[in-house]
Amino acid sequence: MARDNDLKRQFMMQRVLVEWTDDLTGEKAQETVRFEIDGIGYEIDLTRQNAQQLRGAFADYVQKARKSASGRRRVGDAAAHQSQRNGNRRIRQWAGENGYTTSARGRISQTNLEAYNDAHR
Repeated sequence: MARDNDLKRQFMMQRVLVEWTDDLTGEKAQETVRFEIDGIGYEIDLTRQNAQQLRGAFADYVQKARKSASGRRRVGDAAAHQSQRNGNRRIRQWAGENGYTTSARGRISQTNLEAYNDAHR
């Protein structure tokens, strides 16, 4: 009998139920709406009615807007990325020359960034 209980415990399973709720009303949501404004992506869980209202609110703007290629870099992005890399090199060089621990790659620590910014104000 004890062995049967051990076997039952071994084969127990867990069932997880995920239920989306409308982020505006708290009702059960039927869909997630994704949109982007000013380069920042958003998503919101909504009932069908609220999703239609959101789409309706955007309708005039969407009708007049031009589609952009998602996931592609804009023209100025390459120059901005190069500029950021050059800035990171300057920060790393300054940090090393001023006794801060730094790495050749990866994120620059907040301590190093703050010290660099304080020194260059």
